[in-house]
Amino acid sequence: IRNYFAGQPEERVRRLRGRFDDYVDSLRSGERELAQRQYKDVLSAVDGLIEENAALTYQQAESVKVAQRKSIRAALAFLFSVIAVVALSAYKIFGIIVQPITSLVRFLDDIEVEDDLPARVPRFDSRFPEVLHLTRSFDRLLERLRGYRAINVGRLLIEKRRAEVIAASVADGVFLLRGEEILYVNPVGERILGSKIGRS
Repeated sequence: IRNYFAGQPEERVRRLRGRFDDYVDSLRSGERELAQRQYKDVLSAVDGLIEENAALTYQQAESVKVAQRKSIRAALAFLFSVIAVVALSAYKIFGIIVQPITSLVRFLDDIEVEDDLPARVPRFDSRFPEVLHLTRSFDRLLERLRGYRAINVGRLLIEKRRAEVIAASVADGVFLLRGEEILYVNPVGERILGSKIGRS
């Protein structure tokens, strides 16, 4: 009892101890009726104290539950706000990264291979060195493509001259047609055409 009611006011504990001592004295005296009355008195006092403690414990448990709910709500609100900030930051960073790459893709899509290739890729505003490195790589690629194109044009001109020399040295007439249009005629073919035109 002393341990159980250690947190109670001293006056109440003193009264309960006095009733308990009266009960013990009545047991020693051997008066049965008095002992039963004292026992009931002590029992009702202890019951009242226990009920009061149970109510206090219930109130404390309820206040702890309310505090837990509040702290859980606060933690969830903080967690959601952190997630929202991280999501917005990720979206912003993603936009910063993707925007120059999208512009670069659009520029590359607009390049016509038949036309003259641009001298260099436009410089895109980017805070990331990787994007600048990518544009420099495309600059080098365009430079190589222009070199290959110049080499191929030179080769085609040489092959054309060779074909013309070969066609001019053939004893037969050589005609190159596209539909009804004459694209090329070697000298023998020109003489054949001239003689046919002269006859008509």
